Formats: sequence, structure tokens, C-alpha cells
Amino acid sequence: MDSVVHKRETDISVTRPRPANRKQHIQEVGSKSLELSKVIRLLEDPLTANLTERHLFVLKKLLKRSQIGFLLKELTSIAKILNICAEKVKDHSEYVPILYEALKICRLPFLKEKASDEVTYARDVIEFLSHMGCLMRVSDAEVRQQIVESVKSFYSYVVPKQLPDGLQPTSPGYKLQLLEFTDLAQTLLLSMATVENQPAIKLQLLQTLQILSGSSDMNCALILKAQGAETICLHMNEPDPSGQVLFCSSEILWNLLERGRKDEVMAQLSSMECVVSLKEAFFHLLINGFQHSDLQLRNDLLVITTLIAENPSSLLIESLFAKQLVVIVKFPEFKTQHPVVRNLKLSYCNEDLKMKKLLMNLLVVMSKDFAALQLYKEEQVMLALLTLMMPPAASSGRRSGSRHWSSVQQEELQLQALATLATIAPLMIDDYMSFQGNIRLLLLLEWCIGQDAYFGQGHSFHGTGGRGTKKAHMRHCIRVLRSVASCGDELVNQNLCDQGIVSRLLGILMQMEANTDEEDEVTLEMKSDIQLIISTLCETDMHRKELFGSEGVEMTIHFLKKGSENFYSGLGHNKLVLSTVDCVWSCIVGCYTTEDYFLAKEGVFLLFDLLLSSPRCVHGVILATLLELCDNPNALSHILSWRASGGQTAPGLLLQLWRQEEEELGVSRTQHGEIKDPKRPILSHHQQEEDTDLSFPANVPSAAVLEISENQRSKIYCIFCKLGFQDLPGLSTKDYVTLSIVKRYLDFKVGEVWSEISKELSLDGVRPVSPDEEALSTICKIAEDTARKVKAEQNSILEQQEKSNISEEELTYTEIKSHWKQQELTVKSWENYVSRTSNYEILKEMKAQKKKQVESSIAKSQHTAAAAQHKEPFPVLSFNYDHVRMPFEISLWILLALLMKLGFHIIPRVSHVVPESCLLIVVGLLVGGFIKAIGEEAPILDSKLFFLYLLPPIILDAGYFLPIRAFTENMGTILVFAVVGTLWNSFFIGGMMYGVCQIESAQLGAVDLLSCLHFGCIISAVDPVAVLAVFEEIHIHELLYILVFGESLLNDAVTVVLYHLFEEFSHAGTVTVGDAFLGVICFFVVSLGGIMVGAIYGLLGAFTSRFTSHTRVIEPLFVFLYSYMAYLSAEVFHLSGIMSLIACGVMMRPYVEANISHKSYTTIKYFLKMWSSVSETLIFIFLGVSTVAGPHAWNWTFVIFTVIICLVSRVLGVIGLTYVINKFRIVKLTKKDQFIVAYGGLRGAIAFSLGFLLTNSQVKHMFLTAIITVIFFTVFVQGMTIRPLVELLAVKRKKESKRSINEEIHTQFLDHLLTGIEGICGHYGHHHWKDKLNRFNKTYVKRWLIAGDRSTEPQLISFYNKLEMKQAIMLVESGSGAKLPTTVSAISMQNVQPKEAPRQRVIPTISKSREQEIRKILRANLQNTRQRLRSYSRHDLMIDPFEDNMSEIRFRRQKVEMQRRMSHYLTVPANRQETPPVRKVCFEPEHQVYNYDAIAIESPRGRDSRPTPSSPNDVSLLNESPQKPNQSSTTRAAGDVELRVKTEDEQEEQDQLKLSRCLSDPGPNQEGEGGSSFRS
Repeated sequence: MDSVVHKRETDISVTRPRPANRKQHIQEVGSKSLELSKVIRLLEDPLTANLTERHLFVLKKLLKRSQIGFLLKELTSIAKILNICAEKVKDHSEYVPILYEALKICRLPFLKEKASDEVTYARDVIEFLSHMGCLMRVSDAEVRQQIVESVKSFYSYVVPKQLPDGLQPTSPGYKLQLLEFTDLAQTLLLSMATVENQPAIKLQLLQTLQILSGSSDMNCALILKAQGAETICLHMNEPDPSGQVLFCSSEILWNLLERGRKDEVMAQLSSMECVVSLKEAFFHLLINGFQHSDLQLRNDLLVITTLIAENPSSLLIESLFAKQLVVIVKFPEFKTQHPVVRNLKLSYCNEDLKMKKLLMNLLVVMSKDFAALQLYKEEQVMLALLTLMMPPAASSGRRSGSRHWSSVQQEELQLQALATLATIAPLMIDDYMSFQGNIRLLLLLEWCIGQDAYFGQGHSFHGTGGRGTKKAHMRHCIRVLRSVASCGDELVNQNLCDQGIVSRLLGILMQMEANTDEEDEVTLEMKSDIQLIISTLCETDMHRKELFGSEGVEMTIHFLKKGSENFYSGLGHNKLVLSTVDCVWSCIVGCYTTEDYFLAKEGVFLLFDLLLSSPRCVHGVILATLLELCDNPNALSHILSWRASGGQTAPGLLLQLWRQEEEELGVSRTQHGEIKDPKRPILSHHQQEEDTDLSFPANVPSAAVLEISENQRSKIYCIFCKLGFQDLPGLSTKDYVTLSIVKRYLDFKVGEVWSEISKELSLDGVRPVSPDEEALSTICKIAEDTARKVKAEQNSILEQQEKSNISEEELTYTEIKSHWKQQELTVKSWENYVSRTSNYEILKEMKAQKKKQVESSIAKSQHTAAAAQHKEPFPVLSFNYDHVRMPFEISLWILLALLMKLGFHIIPRVSHVVPESCLLIVVGLLVGGFIKAIGEEAPILDSKLFFLYLLPPIILDAGYFLPIRAFTENMGTILVFAVVGTLWNSFFIGGMMYGVCQIESAQLGAVDLLSCLHFGCIISAVDPVAVLAVFEEIHIHELLYILVFGESLLNDAVTVVLYHLFEEFSHAGTVTVGDAFLGVICFFVVSLGGIMVGAIYGLLGAFTSRFTSHTRVIEPLFVFLYSYMAYLSAEVFHLSGIMSLIACGVMMRPYVEANISHKSYTTIKYFLKMWSSVSETLIFIFLGVSTVAGPHAWNWTFVIFTVIICLVSRVLGVIGLTYVINKFRIVKLTKKDQFIVAYGGLRGAIAFSLGFLLTNSQVKHMFLTAIITVIFFTVFVQGMTIRPLVELLAVKRKKESKRSINEEIHTQFLDHLLTGIEGICGHYGHHHWKDKLNRFNKTYVKRWLIAGDRSTEPQLISFYNKLEMKQAIMLVESGSGAKLPTTVSAISMQNVQPKEAPRQRVIPTISKSREQEIRKILRANLQNTRQRLRSYSRHDLMIDPFEDNMSEIRFRRQKVEMQRRMSHYLTVPANRQETPPVRKVCFEPEHQVYNYDAIAIESPRGRDSRPTPSSPNDVSLLNESPQKPNQSSTTRAAGDVELRVKTEDEQEEQDQLKLSRCLSDPGPNQEGEGGSSFRS
């Protein structure tokens, strides 16, 4: 028991006096004084352990002294003494009486010496009371009984005996007050395990726990903490003849449910053991309980079971308790042989009725579990409930059979069954239909409205109305019908309609409406439920709407006429109004027959009357109904013709509701209803005040979208869209002002949604790509401009109204004035008349005045005519610079770039010393300084301009003409420098710069580590533009060039990932391992994604070029557009646009150039060079201008250390990586090479543009200044000194002379030889896979991407065909066909010396460029005859006797196939009238010439015809037309004689013509500059 003792801290503030101030109390007993400390020492002293009699003597004295009660200050010592005695009881039973007497004294109140002792010794009392529970470990029954009795005595105050002076008893509630803070209840609960063999003590202990749990919430919490509910439940079924154990256990559980946490109690009682225990207790009382208390206790257990069933994790079904309870539900109506009810007999008292109702309620609670529904189905619960709810039989047979419930009880069960069905029937709809639930309910409904001798009691809680009514049954029957119809099962609804429920319910409804006396809550509920049932049935079925018909329309008209006067009566009129409107929407709208009848009955007028008089909460439903009715063409005229009692029209009412809605939402408007803030034209006050940092999840609609469904403005807008916005009757100026907003509601809402999207993107840290960002800003700007236009329109309306008011006032004033003036004129006229008729002088004066007026009128008309004749002259010349400003300035900048580039190459001395990029930057500095000097704002190299317009041409030019062989052979080295080197530079520079920022004198403490790393990733990348600008000028060796340039191209992916990664980290503030892992994944996504996008667009471009043979003019556009789209598509997804462009160019070029014409190829080549050159020039000029224009924040420490650390990082990175790379390279990188690679790491405009994108304004200007300094240092210092260093170190330069054909052929031969060796050895290296790739390309890819036969023909033959065609065309154009030599057309090679022929052949001299083209053609078109070879194995070196024969056969077959293909492809167009006939020559070992039929040769791809061999002497280039077989040999001989008499002048002319034919451009080559791929 010691282990279950837990000391609790209390919240009571206890103030103890200091030990020095406390008196030592000595109570004298007899002549000796007894101190408690000495008693404790005596008891604990091991030397006195055997002095039991001495111990007992002292303890008895102590108890005798404390007969009147224990002092508060002695309780700690008393507790110690009791604990010692409890330990000694184990060996000496003599201590039991001592404990017994001490616990008996504990029943008395504690004593105090002064009033403050209750507070001072509160903690001692709490510990003493807690210690009392620990004494339950003593096994003696009397001691345990005294403990329990002592605890019970705390609740009954014992009047103390006469006390000596100076002592007072504690207050009556003192013990109970401190008992709250003890763990006595928990200890007593845990001690139940020790009293298993003491039934009497156990019963008293349960009674004590009952008292404790019923008096304090704290005690209940302690009991639950010790799993008290489970413990009590498990002990309730122990043997007890009196039955008090079960009763006490039940009461304790009820106390825990009422005072403790209900969910915790249910969780403890949901275990299998507790459920089984409850089941045993319930069935014990069900079978053996006959007394009223037993029946009540049984029902209490059933209520607890119901509460347990609410817990989803309860095990009622698994324990079979639920199944047995379901069996009891059907008893006694359904007889069964189940063991549970076989011998069960009910007394049919009220307790049995209560049990029956509780069981039905339990069915409702358990119906949430699918397993319970399956159990209901097995036990046919639905049939039992339908049977119970049926109307009672006739009075004579009502009690026949086994039914012995009284009429009152029968009514209660019937109503309870209906209430249960309302919940269970929708969940068990199949059983409901199987047992004809609809028919039974309709029969019950007929019984409810019928007249018979049944008189219900009507006093149950289910219904109202008094005795003799069936209102309660009808109410619950309608509820069941509503729940069943609302489940949405079409079979159930159709069955109801087939039973005629629509007409029945309409009849019942009108019958109830006819009885005006019944207007209570129940009647209104039934009316609204009936309308909801009809609405549910007719909502989606047109035939049912027709069944609703005129009778239903009359019903809705009747209820609409009642209006909403009693809406807030509290009886349910509000539900009735809503259900009536819903009935209109569901049963009338959508069926033109009922709609027209509804309109004829002025239903629209009634809806508008209801809209005018009803509260705001109903407006949304009415407006939705009106909106649906507007689809009927006849409804619009009704709406426009409606007038309120005050003359208000429907549009006016709708606009009034709009203004009320906006006032309720807090939309900003002026006093006249105008838009107050164009940026928020329709934004509500709630939307304006919501937290700006709030970001909605993806599956939650935003505030702008929710606002549409929650307010009425969208419905009003849709109604006006039906009515139109013009010619609306009865609108005031205020209405027109509001109407202008309504008209643009959709535009405002679209702008509001896009504004939310933009805000959420910024909150989530997502930066859209530039086109999307522009689109977002444009949309927001359009919405704002629309609001401004509406505001201007509103101002115009108000001004017109003001003018109209002023004009009306002026008109009224004019009328008044004219009226008075008329009166004055009348008077004056009368006076004048009198004067004229009486005085001659006055008459004479009037005549003179009239003459003067006529003359003035004539002069005025002449002046007007003269003014009309004068007009301004026609403008011959005008000035409007703003109209052409942007294109004019762009042209000026491009012109400046071209002039600078032209001037640079005109002065060779300058270009030899200073790189072009340096001079362009200087020009930019001068131009920027000039622009700033004249007071204008200089343009800045914007990131958008650079990345979207200037950089792509340069990268496309580099990628399209990339030396593939050198690039692929050094791919590993380039990747190491690009990826690992960039990472090293980024983190090294960032880390070192962070260390520099920590220097106090630098004043850079505000720069954090993430900002430094961000800066490091920007400044670490090698710039491809700067590398191209410098390395192409010094003509560096191809290996070094491709290493540095390839690094600058491929490090784009690393730079992009690091830039965005550190940008996100700087916003987030924290970095986790998961973030770093995602960053690594992001690198692969950015790089490989960019390559994939470029490859896709490259294949699309190649495939498109197949079909451009008839429209050659657009061929270059496809190359440019597909490449640029690849770049933009990659930028859309934040992929590497540079790698996408490179992949697109590399993938596109070989296939596109095989399809396009020579002119298109030339256009692509020179346009790309021109475009990239202009972009490069503009970049460096803009860089200089931006240096002058941009804001700078100079910090000597930061800038100087940036330059030094960049150089150190580059050197260390190149040296370290080269050390590792050289271990795997065959051709090692020398120290000179390492120096050039390290020294050539130039920075350029990419770093500047990335720095320009920084958002941290505190460090942005300082970073930009440092970046510009590094760019200038690398471009000026390194760029100007790299040429002298290259010459000084004697670094290899790029060779201008090309290798001979012999070298090229041997190079290709070695490649094929290595491929064969790899195949024989079984080691598949890069030669093998290159060969596989070429085979795949030829077999599959070329067939789809190259048009016609060019995808399969040998390239050498195709090229020769083009060459001959160009020669023929050139000869025709020159008109010198008659002077052709007679020698056979052939191609001269540099290293092949022709043998002496019978006739001397003239071999023209070929230029180096032409020789290089021929060499590339031969290199690319060597025939690869190697087939699939077996791997080398010494076991396979057997001599194959058929090997030689098979090889010979295969060689012959290949020879025949080659002859056939050459004869097929060596064709020329047919003879033209203006072209001399041409004969094609076929190369053959036997020097045979084939003559073709002139009819067959119609085109370069003409029909195939069989050639006939002839002698080489028969060939005449002068007359190369095909000769017929019967042509005489004399003709051929004459031609030979004619050729022999040629003079030397003619021979020279022939040589020149031959040379021109050989030098004719055969078209673009399919391979790149270093194309090393072998294609057959």
C-alpha cells in the first residue's frame, strides 16, 4: 500500500511562523510531561524494539491525553506515530487497539489554540487526512472500518465535549474544505483491491466513495485519474445478497458522469471488460429484479449504456451486448426463442415502458455505426418499429394476443417508434422499402386525418393539443416522411409519388389551413414540413411538377398572400415563409405550365411584396427564386410592371436592396452613392480589415469567392442581366448612380479575385515569371481603370442631375419672372398707349428708337458674316515626338551599338590591346554621363530586359553552333567545373564575406549569413557573354575555350537553384535538412527540366521543318521562334533557360539543316550572328550606362575583400578540381591550362541582373556596387591582360589550318576501330554508345524528322547530287555551256594524286575552305559496315569454314546494293529549253558510265531506270544529254576529235568553269563544326 500513497501539493497559501517564535507545547499527564518527539524517538529506536509493553504504555498515555481531540500542531507527529504503529502491527497485533482508538479520536473535530491555527497548519491537516487513507494497508478489519467511519464522520459535525481553557474546536466545515486538496478519495479507491475478502468493509468503502464523489468535483477527478470508473464497473457484479454493491457502484458512476469529465468516464467504460460487466448487471436485474428499485437501477444502467454507445470506440457490438438489447427491443411484440427473452416476463409498469423507450433511444444512438445497422438488418428492427408505429386496432381487439400495454403506454411507444424511425429509416432505406414503409406511413397519415373512436391521451412530451387529438401522431408521421424523402433515394420518392402523396399532402395542408383555430407551433411546423416534402419530391422531376399543378400553385399563392407580418412571432411563421418560397423554387420554377399559371395569379407581384416587407435574412432566397423565374420570357414583363404602394418599381427596389446590402457590408461610398476608392470599388469592410498575412489553403475558397455566395449583390446583378440595364422604369438619379456600379459588378469581382491571387503569391513568396507578373498587374490596372470610368460616369450623372435641377429652378424662376414681367408690361403698355395717344413728342421719340434698333441689328449681322469668313490655315508641318518615342530611342541605341562595333574594328591597334567589351563599357559610361549631365534619367539594365530580350540571342548563337565533339568529349570536366566549382565558389565567397562583415570597423553587422550566401551565389557564376567577348578575340585553344565557355553555360542551373534557394531561406528565416535536400532535388529538376524542354522544342522544330519545302521563306522563323519559346517555357517553370536554349539548338540543327534550303541556312547563320553581336554590344553599353545611373553604396572593406576573395576562390577551386580531374583524364590539364581556366573566370551582366532582382533594400545597393566592381575588374584587368599572358606563357592557340583529308579519314577510322575493339572485348565505352545512338538516329529518328528520301540516302551521294545540280544551274545562268571540257566531272582531293590517263585530265586547284567542306562530307558519310559483333571470348575462337564464303557473299551484296542506290540517286532534272542537256556520272571501279533514258530523268528524284554501261570515252561534257542505245558510234568519235583540238585558251577557260562548278555551295552540312558522330 505504500506505493499507492501520493502526496498532493495544494494551492492554499500556508504561512508558518518561524521556528524561533513557536512555543514548545508540553502537556502534562499526571506528574510527568510527555513530549511527542520523545515518543517518536522511543518508537523508532532500534534498541527499544523489544520493549513492546513500554511502547504500549506510552501510546496509551498519549491517547488518554488526546481523548477530546488532536491538536492541529500535533497532527504531523500523530501521523508519524500512526504510521509507525501500522508498520509494527505486522509483527505485533497489540498495536491494533492503539490504531483503533486513534482513528476513533479522528472523528472528533481538531483542536486549535488560536484562530490563525487553521490557516497555519492547513498543510499538516491535508497531509494527515491523506495519510489516513494509507492506513488501509493494515489488514485488520476493525482498523479499516474505523478509517471508513472516520471519513464518513467528516460530513457530520460532532459537538465537542467541554474543552479546557485555551483550546477551541475547528470550524464545522474545516475538514471538508481541506478534504478537497487531499488524495484520500484516490487512495480509498486504490485500496479496494485490499478488501476483496472483506465484503462488509468493501460495501462501506463503496458507500464512502459514493459520498466523496457526490460532494466534490475534485474527488471525482481524483477517482477518474485512478481509473475509478473502470474499477467501480468491474466490481459491481461481485456477490452481494443485499444488492447494495450494485446500487452504490451505479450511484458512483452517475456521480462521475455528473461531476467529472463525461468523455473520460465513457472512455474508461468502453473497454470490453466494463461492457461485459454492465451487460451482466443489466441482465441480472432484467431477469431477477422485480422490486421497483431494481427496475429503476436497471434503467439507470441502460442510460449509462446509451452514453457508452455515443463513444465511437465502444465495444457494445463486439461484446454481443448490442445484439441482446436489440432482441429485447422487439419483445413482447415479436415472439422469439432467443435465450435472453425466452423466460422474460414484463410487468408492463411505467419502468418497463421507460426501458422500452430507452432501448429505442439506444437504437438511435447506435445507428451512427455501420455495424449496428447491419445488426438491425439481421434482427429486423425496421419491421418491429413499423409494427409499433401502426395505428391501434379497434377497441375490442386492442388487447388481444400478447400486447398488454395500456392505451397510454401504447401511444407512448407508438410515438417513440415514429421518433426512432425518423432517424433510422433514411439509414436503412432498403429495409424500409422491403417492409412497405411508405404504405404504412400513408395509412397512419390517413388514420390521423380520419374520424374514428380513438381518443389519444395527448399528455406525452411528443405532442400537444390535449386529449382526444392525433396531432402528435401526424406530426411525427410527417417528420418520418420528410426524413425519408430528404435522403434523396429516387426509388423511395417515386414510390411515394406513385402512392399519390403530392395530392394527399396538398389536401391535408389546405385542410389544416382551413381550420383557422389551430395556429400553434406544432401546426406551423407540420405545414412547413409538408411544404418541404413536396419541394423535395418535385425539385428534380418535371412530371412531379406537373402533378403539383394548379392546386399547388393556389396553395403557394395562398401562403404568399399571408406575407411576413408574423415573421418574428416565435411560433414558426419564419419557417413557413421560407418553405413557401422554397416550394415556389422547387415545384413551380422549371415547368412552363405551372410558371405561367403562377404568373397569371400574380405570383411575381406577391414575391416582390414579400421581398419589400420581409427581413433581410429572407431576401437571398426570394431573389434566387426571382432569378430562376426570369428565364421565363413572360416573367420579365410582370417584373417591370410591378408597383409598390408608394409607386416604387421592381428595378428601384432591387437597387435599394443593393444599397442596403453595401451599407450592411461596409462598402466605401460617398453620400451620393459614388465609388469612394477606385482600388476597392466593391470591397466590404470585413475584407478590408482582415489580416493581410492570411493565406487561404488551396481547397478553401477565398474571401472574394465566399462573398458571392453570402450576400445578395450577385443575385441582383444576375436579375439585371436578365432585365437589361437600359430603359428601366421608375429610377431616380441615385438609382442610376447605383446602376452604374451594378453594371460593372462582374468586372470588379474579377479584378478583386486577381488581386487576392497576387496578394497570396506575395505572401507565399512566389514570384511569377515576368509575363504572368505583367498580366497580373495589367488585370489589376484594368479593374482600377474601370472603377475610375464608373466614377466618372457617376459624376456625369450627378452633374446632369444638378444641371437638371438648376434648369428646373431657373425655369420656375423664369416663369415667375415672366409672369411678373407680363404684368408690368401690361401696365406699362397701357401707360404707353395712353401716352402715345395723348402726346405727339413721345410718338416721335418712339419712332426714332425703333429705327436705331433696326440699324444696330444690320451691323451685327454683317460682323458675324465677316468672322465666319476668317479661318485658321491648314497645318503643313507638325511635331509629335511622343508618338514615336519608344521605337525611335530603341533604334538609336541599336544604331549606337552598331557604330561602336564598326569603329572598334576599323582601328586594329586598339582592338589588339583592349578587348571590345572594355571599350563598349567605356562608351556606356560616357553615354550615361552625358545623359545624366543634361538632366535626363539614364536607362538602367533592367533584369527583365536582359534575361528576356538580350541574353537569349547570344546563348542561341552559342548553342546552335556549339562544337559538339569537343563539348561531349569534355563533358565530365565541364560538369565538375560548372556544378562543383560553382558550389565551392558560392559557399566559400559567402562564408568568407560573412566573416568580413563581422569585423567591427567595417560597420557591416546588419548583413546576415543568408544574405552573404545569396551574394556569393550571384557573384560566383562565370558569365558566358563576357567569356565569349574575350576568348573569341584571343583565339584560345579549343580545349580551354570549351572548358571555360561550357562551364559558363552549364553553371546557370546551379546559379538559378542557389539564388532561389537562398531567397526562400531569407524569407523563411530558418533552414532545415529537408530544405537542403529539396534544394538538391531542385538542382536536378532545373537542369534536367531545362534540357528536356529544349529537347522537346528542338524536336518540334525539326518535325515542322519537314513540311516547309513549299514555303521556304518561313523556315528561319521556325528556328528562331521554337528556340525562343523553349527559353520562355523554361523560365515559366523557373527552369534553366540557358540550358533549354542550348539543348534546343543542338537537337534542332542536324535535322533542320537537312530539310531547309541553302538560303534559309545562310539567313539563320548570319541573322544569329548579327542578333547575338548586337545584343552583346548593347549589354556592355547598358552595363556602363547603368553604372552611372544606378544608386551605389560604397564600402571599401566590402568591395576590396569581394574582389580578393573572388580571385582566391577561383584559383583554389580550379587547382583543387583539376587535381581530381587529371586522375581520370587521358589528356591532362597542365598548369598553364589551369592558369587560363582560373584567369578566364569573367563576370558579366548576369551577375548584375541577378543583383538587381534583390529585394532587401538595405544591402542591395552595396551588393550592386561590389558586383559592378568585380565585373569591371574581371573585364578590364583580366580581359586586357589575358592576351599578353597567353602570348607570354606560349599557350596553345586555335589552329587556323585544318587537318588533311588523310588525317580526318584516319581519325574516323580510329573511332570505328575503337568501337569494334570495345564490341570484341565486351567493354562498352563511349564509342560503343555513340555508335548505338547513331544507329538509333538513322533507323528511327531521321525517318520522322527528315523529309523524303533524304532520311535514308547516304549523305555523300546526296551532297554530290546537290553539287551537280548547282553546277548545271550555274552553267545555264552563265551561258557558257558550249565551252565545257570533255573530262569527267570529279572532285579533287588534296592528298590523292591522279594517275596518268590516256588523255590528260585537267585538275583544278581547290581552295582550303572548299577542301574543308569536302573533308567534312567524307568524314560524316563514311560507310559503317560493322554489324552487331559478339563479345570477345577465347572459347569462341573456332575456325568457321563458312566464314570466308559468307563474308564474300555479304561483300558482294553490299556492292550490288551500293551500285543500285548510286544509280538511283545520281539523277538530274529533265532537259529544259534554255538549259543544255546534262549527263550524270556515276563513280564505279570499272569507270563505267551509265546512260539514262531522257524520259526517265525528270527531276532530282526522278523515276528509276536501268542504266546501260558504256565506255568512259563515250562521255562528253559538251553534250551530256542521254544517248539512245541505237546512236551511232561515229557521233561519239566526232565528239572525241572535237575535244582533242581544243586550244590552251579554251582549256584554261574550261579549268575556270570546272573550278566554279567545284566551288559552288552544296548547301549546309548536317554536322556541326566538330561533328564527330558517324552516320551511315
